[in-house]
Amino acid sequence: MVVRSFSRLMVALVALAAVFIWAPLAGAQGPSTPTRPVNHGPAPTIIYGPVSKPINMAPTVPTETINKPAQSGSATTSLSASPKATPGVTPDGTNENPECGFTAAFAFVIGNYDVDCLQGTGYYHTAIATLVYLVNNTGFRVWFHEDSTGGGWADCFDHGNAYHLGGRDENPGSIQITTNSTQCTPSSGTKQCAIDDEMAWETNFSTSACQHTGTTDADPPTPIYYLTNGSGGRVWLHQDRTGGGWADCFNNNNAYDLYGTGDDSPGNIQAISNSTPC
Repeated sequence: MVVRSFSRLMVALVALAAVFIWAPLAGAQGPSTPTRPVNHGPAPTIIYGPVSKPINMAPTVPTETINKPAQSGSATTSLSASPKATPGVTPDGTNENPECGFTAAFAFVIGNYDVDCLQGTGYYHTAIATLVYLVNNTGFRVWFHEDSTGGGWADCFDHGNAYHLGGRDENPGSIQITTNSTQCTPSSGTKQCAIDDEMAWETNFSTSACQHTGTTDADPPTPIYYLTNGSGGRVWLHQDRTGGGWADCFNNNNAYDLYGTGDDSPGNIQAISNSTPC
């Protein structure tokens, strides 16, 4: 009787233990839940609240750089718009590209990119931004003034000479041709000629030369950009240093743009006393 009761107790205990152990395990297994497929990328990120537009996100517009330095091989601006002549071209006549009317004595101003011929007396207002040279063949003093009406500072330039200009004289408010034939005391600017007298003048901006009536220059500064003739007579350009070959004649009281013509590289330049127009 005792043995049977013990056996029934042991069965009850085993059954009770099975309930406590197996039930939680069965509950943990639960129903099968589908898993997230592999390699479908990260789960989406949730952004809380409205997204505002960032500040100053407009595209940047590049601005052009002013005064860029010249690059290697880039073209430079010539002081004359004339095309360069083909080497060996024979000049085709007289009085190439006159800048002034053949009327009277004249002053001639040369800038970086332009020229201006002044004839008569009075005040002149040149549109040239920066002057480089003044040639005074008027027979009178020429004054540069600060103001357009003649006020402010004033600089005086002798007649019968050419001047390299600098400083304030590069941008005068007005240019005055007077009726005073007395030379300035002192004269302004850097004189290009040895004496103040009627003269022809030629330049290529690196070198300049002055000639007076009765002189011949067998080594002119070539290529010649500008020839001004205020010598009182004709100026002849010859092909050869000795005066041979072709010859072209240029009138008194005028300036000529020779660069790019057959006359820009003559063998010699001769100023003569014949005042008859060519």
